[in-house]
Amino acid sequence: MRALAAFAVLWGHAGFAQIPAAKSVWLIGSAGAIGVDVFFVVSGFVLAMLAERSASGVQFAKDRFQRILPLYLLVSICMLPFEPVSLERLWNSLLFVPILDLDHYSAPIHWFGWTIGLELWFYAVMAASLLTGRLTQLKTAAVLVAFTSLTISLEAPPMWLRYLGNPMCLEFLGGILAWHLHSRLPRSVAALSMSFGVALLVPTAVVHARLGLHEGVLTDMNLALRRVFLWGGPAWLTLLGATAWERSSSSGWTNMLTRMGDASYSLYLLQPPLLMLLRAFVPTNSGFSALAFILLMPCLALGSRRFLELPIQRYFRSRGARDSLHKPQANQLL
Repeated sequence: MRALAAFAVLWGHAGFAQIPAAKSVWLIGSAGAIGVDVFFVVSGFVLAMLAERSASGVQFAKDRFQRILPLYLLVSICMLPFEPVSLERLWNSLLFVPILDLDHYSAPIHWFGWTIGLELWFYAVMAASLLTGRLTQLKTAAVLVAFTSLTISLEAPPMWLRYLGNPMCLEFLGGILAWHLHSRLPRSVAALSMSFGVALLVPTAVVHARLGLHEGVLTDMNLALRRVFLWGGPAWLTLLGATAWERSSSSGWTNMLTRMGDASYSLYLLQPPLLMLLRAFVPTNSGFSALAFILLMPCLALGSRRFLELPIQRYFRSRGARDSLHKPQANQLL
């Protein structure tokens, strides 16, 4: 499921990144926007699974932040010389919550940084819920719903509240619900759920240009609510069916998609640098630029997964192991 969402984003962002030749490709842009919603639902699913296996809110937060932040910061630093810089953009790139913005949102240096910030907000709420004892996922849902309800109820909420209380955060809760339901679904029901979800996603993709659901969702709460309903709901049905189906299936295709899904974070983050390179060195008056982007990006993502993501994760694991060895045990302190 992560792989399919990643390829949807890959397909769509070729158009978003102003590659002229790619803009004429059918559904370019819309599929990418829908892929973001799928990613949010998948994140809720994965975090619900990890939270049930975690005994410590602190360790949970460390693991998730160490998984997300290093590669994001590295790519953002590489993009910094080629992007317009302002204090607001730097703030939103590093600290994510747009407290310096008034009635508009200053995009982070990384083009997709706003989605990373929402992910980290979800991680923080989940970690805080773990720290306070039982009913972790219920407390997480209560916090996100409370922020969203407050944001919607205000006539002109401040920008930071529109960010933290954005209705798109409710898609994470859909993933949590899918985690609790997927193991109970028979395969026939899972297939029906996935088919129904895809059938609902396709029409909204086709009429994407009229819906405009990928623009303004951080400032227009009504638009964000429509996006959650029109894209988040079908994404939830698709995930629910796909995860239940994957549980009872094993094939070469499934294994290949799993491997690509493992590299989906690199596939997502490394798109802007590759697009910058293509715009600088490849003529954009033909279809070759879009084709090169779509073919090169999976290879770059798999390489990043092997030579950047996994070494970074091994470093933090080994560092954590060393710290635990040097940490005094309780009986040594008595």
